[in-house]
Amino acid sequence: MIDVTADPDGETPYECFQCGQIIVAETPPGRCPDCGGEIRNRRTPIE
Repeated sequence: MIDVTADPDGETPYECFQCGQIIVAETPPGRCPDCGGEIRNRRTPIE
């Protein structure tokens, strides 16, 4: 995740598991606005 900076007070990048859409927002968007898929916070590692 070299394209993500560590700024907890700023906007956070979120990514859709289904279509890969990147959404930058201050609050979690819930569902992807493009496909309705599940969103993940890109700052949280996936194991």
